[in-house]
Amino acid sequence: MSPSSLSLPPFSGDASPLVPPDPMVERLWACHSEEELLETFGRSPSELTERHALHALSVLCVLPLGSLQEHPQFGTIRAIVLRRLYEMGDDDLVGILSAALRLKVDHHDSLVQELTIEGCRRIDRLPLCQLSKLAMSLMDQHLHRSRAAGRIAERLRLELHNLNISIRVLSKFMLATTQVASAELRLQMVDAAIEQLDKLQLQEPSMQSRTTQEVDLALHTLLQLCNEELLPVMNIAKVCTVLRHLRGLSYNSTSFNMAARERFQKLLPPHSWHPQSALRVFTVYGPLAGPDIRRSLEKAILKHIDQFSKSQSTFFMEGIAEMRCKNPLVIQKRRSMMRHYLPTYRTTELVRVTQAALELRCVDTALMPLLASRILALLQSAYGMNEAGRLVRLLAILPMPAHAFLGSQAAADIVSSRMEALIPQASLADLANLGTMLAKWHAANRRVRTLGADSRLSRLLPQLRNMALSRLEQMESLDAFLEEHHLVKGTWFTEAVLEEAMHALHRLAPQVHPGNLLRCCELLISTYYLQPEVLDSIAAVAMRNIKQIHYKTCYTVILLFALMNYEPPNGEEFFNVCIEHITPHLDQRSTFHLLLLGYVLSLLNIYPESLTRTIFSLPFLTRLDRHMELVPENLQLTLQERLMELNRNVCLEAPEFRVPWFHERHCQQSLTKERSSTYPVKRQIYSILCEVLGGISFAKLSAITPYYHVVDFECILDKQGRPVPYVERGFMLGPEATLGPWASGDAGVTGRRELPPGAQRMSVKFLDGRAFCKGERRLKGPVVAKMRHLEILGYRVVQIPHFELNSMELSSRAAWVRYIKEKLFAPYEI
Repeated sequence: MSPSSLSLPPFSGDASPLVPPDPMVERLWACHSEEELLETFGRSPSELTERHALHALSVLCVLPLGSLQEHPQFGTIRAIVLRRLYEMGDDDLVGILSAALRLKVDHHDSLVQELTIEGCRRIDRLPLCQLSKLAMSLMDQHLHRSRAAGRIAERLRLELHNLNISIRVLSKFMLATTQVASAELRLQMVDAAIEQLDKLQLQEPSMQSRTTQEVDLALHTLLQLCNEELLPVMNIAKVCTVLRHLRGLSYNSTSFNMAARERFQKLLPPHSWHPQSALRVFTVYGPLAGPDIRRSLEKAILKHIDQFSKSQSTFFMEGIAEMRCKNPLVIQKRRSMMRHYLPTYRTTELVRVTQAALELRCVDTALMPLLASRILALLQSAYGMNEAGRLVRLLAILPMPAHAFLGSQAAADIVSSRMEALIPQASLADLANLGTMLAKWHAANRRVRTLGADSRLSRLLPQLRNMALSRLEQMESLDAFLEEHHLVKGTWFTEAVLEEAMHALHRLAPQVHPGNLLRCCELLISTYYLQPEVLDSIAAVAMRNIKQIHYKTCYTVILLFALMNYEPPNGEEFFNVCIEHITPHLDQRSTFHLLLLGYVLSLLNIYPESLTRTIFSLPFLTRLDRHMELVPENLQLTLQERLMELNRNVCLEAPEFRVPWFHERHCQQSLTKERSSTYPVKRQIYSILCEVLGGISFAKLSAITPYYHVVDFECILDKQGRPVPYVERGFMLGPEATLGPWASGDAGVTGRRELPPGAQRMSVKFLDGRAFCKGERRLKGPVVAKMRHLEILGYRVVQIPHFELNSMELSSRAAWVRYIKEKLFAPYEI
């Protein structure tokens, strides 16, 4: 593209027109290469102004560009801008800053820093159009949670009702201020955007959908309206843009995905792909397409791979990872492409391509040492905690071929020195994420690391823990605490500082309000830490402010109490209020959300009639099958399992709905995997159980019940409490007798065979640590639901908690025998 064909710089799409161009401006816009432009700019520096610098940077934005900062004339541009910094107009200042960031000028360069500081001084006087650009520039520099971003949000809060700004400018504000804006301001911005929806032009969906990458809940209505009104007239480029942004926030709108796939099929008949759109269609449409279309896409993309730039190759690698592409030619091209561009990758690009390669499980073994070397080189020059943390995370997840290189003293010195320098500026989330990655790397490289390297890295983890504890003690705001925890990834946090974090949450519980209810529930769900006082506060706030709470938040609140198996004061009223709040919005929920809502309520033994009948209607199940085609395989398996569990729960606990059991084949296919999870402590219990009962013919290991619950150990006792052998009753003990004494070809309750009069089946359940909530020894909701089902099926459930079995009182085998006898025969007084 020739810059001379442009009448305005590309960044000024919604700014006021520039002043009439002078001869120097005309010469700048006539340049066709980076070298030509910079030479033209440097011929007469004394005559140049900041406006000329603005035009020069604008032209560079549309030219093929190397490293701008390494060019001698970049210093001239910097000097002119900084000399005129305080006299510069608002448009010029914000425009130059935006252009410099687009040209990848380092954030710590004096040009970017001085422009940012001066822009922040002018926050109170900048026109809103320029203020939105400044806000985006702050976000590009990872300053979207800074005090300056907070000042922008405050000005927007004060002036929003009195302004009539375009939806494009409003979208920039929504995107850039969401981390510092209050829940009230977020909703006000969404309301303002919805009011202007009729003014939305076809070039706007990409910006509007991009805002959803940061805004959590409030944009559902706006996005739904945009999709319904604009999708039928969108071209390929716009559909791809919106889909890409939706994926960026993991917003899985199955209805929109189905409509987008139909739109693609209409616009792009097979075997007629346009070369210029091949990459875009491949990466966006590929994950939605069927097998035949995918093969066509792979065939088309192979024609263009060799022409891809570094940026295009990054999108290509992410696309084949999302598609789970197995075409050997495409995978080979990916490997050669990554090897070619590896020395030039910056941190963000390196993270993206490495994660894509690991997801695809096609890592080039010979490339691993080179990849590790490049990561360490970038880590040495990393100047921010965010960048350094991402690089250490990459080191932690690299496969074994890289470990010999990473276990060296030099590698450990690089990691240790950078972390020691950057840890003081780390937030609680940074410390937690860094601790997880260092612990993983420390464990993975233990065999190949030298003693000195091991010692130096080992000292970092206690240092991280001490700093995390200090941060927790200083926390005075629940909102700040929840925001920090929301960014935590990995297991180090729950292993090292969970108790202290939960004490901080308990201390800050009086600050729970409708705006932070969602984050509070997510924290407790992710940790499974039971705090009755905090749960009571959540329930009370939800009941008092139910009309202010988004229905999606209400679902998360119900999920928390269901998983924790906790009923707050006035529990029945609380759950009814939540269900009544969600019910009017059921038609707005996707098939997946409805299914999960039904499952969560079933854990509480609650079966709303309208929801239950909807889920098990033929149209819903047909639609669910179609939507499952659009999601990754692991999510498909999860949803299938939840549907099976809900089907089983309804059959056992709500037979009045007359829902048939239709998961026989699914359960038989997954039976082997579930029964194979027998670990040593279970074998010991089985051995003692056989000894107590009188032999292996009296006990069954991993028995299968009707509806395919797996029972750890099963036995039968007659009415006097004497064991009843299975062999005497004519039942086989081999693996083919999967349904044990109820085998009749039917997993339903009606297929069971009668026991001797007064006899009862016993289910002996070993409860390890995963069955209990943390903080208190309360069984989790799914475990309790299973026990309810076993009792409905006629079992007496005997619980063997791990903390009882592993106590000092039961430190011998004889003590175990006495303990199990008491558990089995206590009701019979034997």
